[in-house]
Amino acid sequence: MGDLYISSAEKEALKNIDSDELDLAIRECVRSVEPSQLYRFNLESCGLYVSNKLRDFQNSIDSHSRAKSSKKRDETDYLMRRAADDLARISHRV
Repeated sequence: MGDLYISSAEKEALKNIDSDELDLAIRECVRSVEPSQLYRFNLESCGLYVSNKLRDFQNSIDSHSRAKSSKKRDETDYLMRRAADDLARISHRV
């Protein structure tokens, strides 16, 4: 994957995020199937790429919480964990 262009304000917002705390919050979101732990990080201010990954993760949590059959729960659990990994990787790339 190539480099992403992000503004200096977005770089600064990303640098202010403690990656260990973000990882813990993401794991808690997966465990509780509730994205509220992420609101304190203000990830929307970190640029379009981060916002899209956050939205993907929130959508996957929503899909997982609405899934009823065990097959669908397994499928959405996998997608939710994959989206969580994508979001967690962002803070380690900066």
